[in-house]
Amino acid sequence: MIMLGETDNQPRTEAVTNGHGNGEHNEAVTVVVTGFGPFGVHRVNASWAVVQELKKVGIENVNLVTCEIPVEYRASHQEVPKLWRLHNPKLMVHCGVSGLAREITLETVAHNHGYQSKDVSDKLPCEGCCMDTDSPKQLTSAIDMEDVRQTVSTRGSDVPLVVSCDAGRYLCEFTYYRSLHLCRDAAAFVHVPPLNSPYSVTQLAHTLKLVIEAMLEQLEHQRRVPSAGDRRQPDQLTARLQNLDIGEQNGYIEDSGQ
Repeated sequence: MIMLGETDNQPRTEAVTNGHGNGEHNEAVTVVVTGFGPFGVHRVNASWAVVQELKKVGIENVNLVTCEIPVEYRASHQEVPKLWRLHNPKLMVHCGVSGLAREITLETVAHNHGYQSKDVSDKLPCEGCCMDTDSPKQLTSAIDMEDVRQTVSTRGSDVPLVVSCDAGRYLCEFTYYRSLHLCRDAAAFVHVPPLNSPYSVTQLAHTLKLVIEAMLEQLEHQRRVPSAGDRRQPDQLTARLQNLDIGEQNGYIEDSGQ
C-alpha cells in the first residue's frame, strides 16, 4: 500500500480561451474538456489530440478549458475534483480513446468497482474501487445521450455516433465515475476511435464540437424548463468537494498490485 502523494506524470491544463463570438451578446459559459496522455500502444493518445484540435477551433460563446490527464488512477483521483473546484464549469466532458471503436461513443454509465487493470505506473486503486465501497455501485449521467446522438446526426457530422453503457473499467470509466460522483447533471464521457481509423483528427474534433454544443443546448433547455430530476444543485457540489477535502487529508490509499 502507498499513500497518495505527487504523481510523476503531472496533468497539463491549458489556459482558458474565449470561443468565437457570433455577433450576439450572449454570456460565455465555461466548459472543461479533458483527454488522456499516452499509454500502451497509444503513444499519441487520440483523445488528447482531438481535444487540442478542438481548442484550436473553439466553440461559440464558450470559455474552453482543456486538460491532459495522465493514465494514472492517482492523477485522475486528484485532478477531477480540482477541475470542478477551480472552474465550476457549466459542463465537463472527459474524452478517451477506444482501440476497438470505429465511431464516437457517448457513454452513459460509470461503475465504482471492478478496476483490475494497472495504470502506466503499475498501480491499482484500493479494492479496485474509484471511491469508497459505500458509494453507489454505478452512476448515470443526467445528460440524455441518445438525444445528443440524434441531434448531432442531423448537423452534418462526418463521424457516426453510438451510445454505450460500458466505458471499459479502466482510467476512462474511473475518471467518469469520479466526475459523476460530484455532478452527474453536467458530466459526460466521449470515447473517440484511434486517429485515421478511418477519421482524421479534424473530423473527430468537429464532431466533438457538435456533441458539446448539443449537450449545452440540452442543459440550457433544462434550465429554462426544469424538472425535479434536471436541477443542478451547486450547493451539493460544494458540499461534496468539501467532503473530499476532509477525506483526502487522511490520504487516498492505492494498491501497488505487487
